[in-house]
Amino acid sequence: MGKLDRNLEGYRTLAESLERLRQLIRAALEERHGYDWHKAALASPVGEHLQQRQEREVAISWRLPEGSDILDFAGFSDLFELAAADDAILASLSSLAPSRELLRARFLEVEVVRNRIAFARPISDAELEFVVSFGERLRKVTSEKPPIGQSLEREAGSAASSPPPTTEKVAAPSPAPPVKASPAPPPRPIAAAPAPTTEGNGPAPLSRAELTAALERGDSPRLLAALYREITAIADHLWRSGASDPPGVWAVVRESPWYRENFSTLGLKVVSDFYALVEQCRHNSELADDPAAIQDFLKRSNFAQLLMALRDFFKTQLGRDPNLR
Repeated sequence: MGKLDRNLEGYRTLAESLERLRQLIRAALEERHGYDWHKAALASPVGEHLQQRQEREVAISWRLPEGSDILDFAGFSDLFELAAADDAILASLSSLAPSRELLRARFLEVEVVRNRIAFARPISDAELEFVVSFGERLRKVTSEKPPIGQSLEREAGSAASSPPPTTEKVAAPSPAPPVKASPAPPPRPIAAAPAPTTEGNGPAPLSRAELTAALERGDSPRLLAALYREITAIADHLWRSGASDPPGVWAVVRESPWYRENFSTLGLKVVSDFYALVEQCRHNSELADDPAAIQDFLKRSNFAQLLMALRDFFKTQLGRDPNLR
């Protein structure tokens, strides 16, 4: 598929997804707030931004189609903020990602691809595959979504129970046909790098204060090195024992302006894909306390290929052993 064909297909898919999201959130707001639903949208954190966008477009062109409302000026990241302000709306999107943070990251990734197409910059086959997969999951969400009142009641009834099932979770690369198990040794984490340690050549993991300072400085090499060490440790523990500690570095980085500003420039999607896969393992009750089941799941999710992609990513970005940074 050529560059133009990929962009055209991506545009068509993203336009359909954007319209489905707008309809879903519009219907939910109407159900919750009635005729004055648009006032609730304007009172949201992105309301003023959307209104300014609408007023600017009206001031420039009077040929706007009739029937447009405030949501017609919202992109994917704007729609996420609108959904995040209402627990019931957010719950209706829960099958798109296993957590609120990963859902925000996925919407940000889609927005990055949309902006690239809007400015006529080429997208890759992997990005096209990602937006097509996102669109298919969203289509299923919108076709099966119950009334928002029922969703809210279900959310309240399950507040003290385990996290909602995530059978439609986001997988990193699209799974290839399962590979028959062989007696070969299990895949090693990225280039078999050692786990972070406070002894020997590697420095101690960054403290929360050091990590925050690096984010404020925009110190990409140090931040990427910290992510490398955390990913290496998590991948090793996940494969060998079927468990891993919560990703402390990622929890801070993914919420930062540095992540949003450098997501496309540095190509951080492969990092996001890794943590999405880890999150699936952590929240899938069928995999709990069963290393063999987790290893089987990782094989089916192309875990080895993902680690190879991460190895190439960090080698390109850092150029030497990240543990020495």
